[in-house]
Amino acid sequence: MEFREGMVVFSKAGHDAGSYYMVVQCGSKCCWIADGRRRRVEAPKRKNHLHLAATSHLIDRAEVTSNRKLRQLLARWNNQTPTESRREVFCYNG
Repeated sequence: MEFREGMVVFSKAGHDAGSYYMVVQCGSKCCWIADGRRRRVEAPKRKNHLHLAATSHLIDRAEVTSNRKLRQLLARWNNQTPTESRREVFCYNG
């Protein structure tokens, strides 16, 4: 499958393996991807096509007005709610 801007992709390899990203820009052998948290839209990560798995989902670039909005749009694939953070929550009962 050919990669396009706005496509939701799955990272298969690297330190970011197992997460979903949006393609910000495409080249002949690599894509620039962002998730709005670790990799912001202003500074996307360059990733080889071989290390990405394409999905059939597209995000309209006009919808991505901020990094927060991108996180919210990708939340359904990353199995978290838009308001949920990645920090651990500690409970004290005592």
